[in-house]
Amino acid sequence: MSQPSTPNAFSLGPFVDAERLAALEANVAAAAGDGARDVTIDLAELTVLEPLVIKALIRMLRSVTGFGGRIHLTVGGKAVRETLRVTGLDNLFAIVESAA
Repeated sequence: MSQPSTPNAFSLGPFVDAERLAALEANVAAAAGDGARDVTIDLAELTVLEPLVIKALIRMLRSVTGFGGRIHLTVGGKAVRETLRVTGLDNLFAIVESAA
């Protein structure tokens, strides 16, 4: 999992597995625990938003909002945006369009 240069910003990358998601969750929880109120998760490289990722995003949202923070999701692909819309997650997360 790569980390963009912006503090409290994390990138999931194009491929997702349980290990990468667990590492992302740990990093996000640590950032929130250290006082980060705005956390950005870059999903721009994903072409599909799988249930495993959705569940992890919800857990991270609970973690961050528990500290009074907010999660911004950077999305690029139409399918990911549509999944966020259909599931109603676009109402829970701040959605940012990818510049790429």
